[in-house]
Amino acid sequence: MPSKKKIFYLFGRSGLRLGVVILIVISLYFLNLTPVSKNIKNLFYSASQPIQKWLWRQGTGWSQFAQSIFNSQNLKKENEKLKLENQQLIGRAIEIEKLRKENEDLKTLLSLGAEKEFTLATAQLIGKEISKDYLIINKGTADNIEFGSPVITAHRVLVGRISQIYESISKVQLSTSKDISFDVKVLGRETYGLAKGGGDFTIGIEHVPQQEEVKVGDYLITSALGGNFPEGLLVGEVKEVIRSDIVAFQEIKVVPAFELGGLDNLFIITDF
Repeated sequence: MPSKKKIFYLFGRSGLRLGVVILIVISLYFLNLTPVSKNIKNLFYSASQPIQKWLWRQGTGWSQFAQSIFNSQNLKKENEKLKLENQQLIGRAIEIEKLRKENEDLKTLLSLGAEKEFTLATAQLIGKEISKDYLIINKGTADNIEFGSPVITAHRVLVGRISQIYESISKVQLSTSKDISFDVKVLGRETYGLAKGGGDFTIGIEHVPQQEEVKVGDYLITSALGGNFPEGLLVGEVKEVIRSDIVAFQEIKVVPAFELGGLDNLFIITDF
């Protein structure tokens, strides 16, 4: 532990230096205010020159330190501004890409002649409830969307139907939902059946007699018999056919023709 004498020496020495500095500063101040001869001023300035240099160096150091803090703050603000501008540019690029994709999908659908058969409204996917086989789109009652309207992709693939409507959004019940059923037929043949959602992104086909020809790889399209959907929308592909001599109908499993990961723009058939 330092002795009291040593502590006194250290503090006393620091106090002496501080006192000398203060004395010189005050003296310089009064020398400039009072009428003192040039010789006295010259003598005092010469004697106090080392102290003045020390004061100048200290002042310069503090000035540079303060300037560095100021520059750092300005740089931080500039970086935040650039980051915000960059985010805005990215947001604009995303919107442009969405519009481009929407236009491409609409051109594809129109090229298939859909505009001659249906009245269409474009919508964007904004949410998913996969466990409940629902999608959420950005159109609602304000856009004259009606309950039960079919929802399709740009390639005339059936996605589902409008099941709940709010002012600016709607819920789309997928064709794989357990609460949905509709009439279908095998593409290219007059073989009909009833499609029922099986959940877990699957569809089952019922009421197809054992003698009717249905095979793996066949495509199913909607039939207008039930009045739920317009005819000719692609539903899916047959993945499994089970026949039995002890039941009247075949058991058919179908994989839907759309993929959830590829759904960005959807089209609502408002009149058919």
